Amino acid sequence: IIMSQIGSFIPAESARLGVFNKIFTRIQTRESHASQYSAFHTDLLQVKRIVDAADDKSLVLIDEFGKGTVAEEGIA
Repeated sequence: IIMSQIGSFIPAESARLGVFNKIFTRIQTRESHASQYSAFHTDLLQVKRIVDAADDKSLVLIDEFGKGTVAEEGIA
């Protein structure tokens, strides 16, 4: 879908594609000792910003949410 919106070739005989007015991604959070927040907290902040800004014509792609959390802490 994204490729079609930028004018790239789509290898199909036909397709019905919607149009997005905004594209949001949340791919990976890297922890840093310089940050005052944990990776999980940063993930939550990023997703909150996306939810606040997205509308019904937005495409939201989220990958590896919460992956930086220690398993024992994530369960809590």
